[in-house]
Amino acid sequence: SHTLDRSKQWYQRRVREGEEDLSNLGCISCGRCKLCKTFLRPATSVTSYNTTASFPIRSTLTCATPYHIYIIRDTVCGLDYIGHTEDIKARWANHKSHIKRYVKSCELATHMQSHTLDRSSLALFDRDLSCQLELIFIEQVL
Repeated sequence: SHTLDRSKQWYQRRVREGEEDLSNLGCISCGRCKLCKTFLRPATSVTSYNTTASFPIRSTLTCATPYHIYIIRDTVCGLDYIGHTEDIKARWANHKSHIKRYVKSCELATHMQSHTLDRSSLALFDRDLSCQLELIFIEQVL
């Protein structure tokens, strides 16, 4: 938590001194792809369901940004899943596929087996899943 406090102080100082352009920061939707239109929640910060700690998103992150740290929020159960990937679109497709096919490849896929989802078609599955999960890009790591 000491590191988090120092990070927040650094960020707040940069904003105060005009070094940080807040208009471009955060998780931003491209508005064109299915991932952004259906599952992405644009945000400038994220608050953990688990700890209630709030973290600012200190860079501009889109679906085209490589090397994401991301959070998937189960809005029904109030749970967070944190992951990282080089290609968010491929990783999201993998998460969805495993949830749809009951593959227990990660905590998210295992947890989602307890949810009621219409798996009869991709459109119905996406509709149900988008009502229960939201994706937020947190940070880029290189």
